[in-house]
Amino acid sequence: MSPFPPLKVGALYRPGRRSYPERGQYMLRDDGHELALFFASPSGREVDIMSRGEAEFGLLVRGSVMFFLYRFGSGGEIDWSDVPFSIHRVPKEERASMPKAAAPGERGRLNVVLIDASSGLVRALRRVSLSAAFTSQLHDAIRAQAASPYDPAVYSGDLSAAYDRFAHSRQMAARALRC
Repeated sequence: MSPFPPLKVGALYRPGRRSYPERGQYMLRDDGHELALFFASPSGREVDIMSRGEAEFGLLVRGSVMFFLYRFGSGGEIDWSDVPFSIHRVPKEERASMPKAAAPGERGRLNVVLIDASSGLVRALRRVSLSAAFTSQLHDAIRAQAASPYDPAVYSGDLSAAYDRFAHSRQMAARALRC
């Protein structure tokens, strides 16, 4: 069970918190996967694109780091970006149950949440279905990560090495499993 109340457009993303750094955050929740995007004062166009526009996702594993990649809009209005993830870095009280191996044809659910970083308010919510192949690979990557020992120095080194190798998220996306 999530320690947070259900999300609603116009409500705070997290009770009592009204500001966030601009960033993306991938999380595994008991009700599915979540991609939270924190934009400073998102425009109406960004809200519309996030709510209804074309969406594409990617998964790239580099050492101990899993990168969840995303872009929105048919014209690339919100270009490829990446979110590094390690299950070991998620606070224990926020950790969801480990995903099981995906059954053949099983499609995961991803909640995309656009949050105004300057107010903490949810501006857009969207639930998308991930492809069966992507779901299988994503669940396998998370389970493999959880089964591996965690060393913060190794994680930091793997993260730095990935960003040294890939100057932009578009380069990561070109090498990623995409959905």
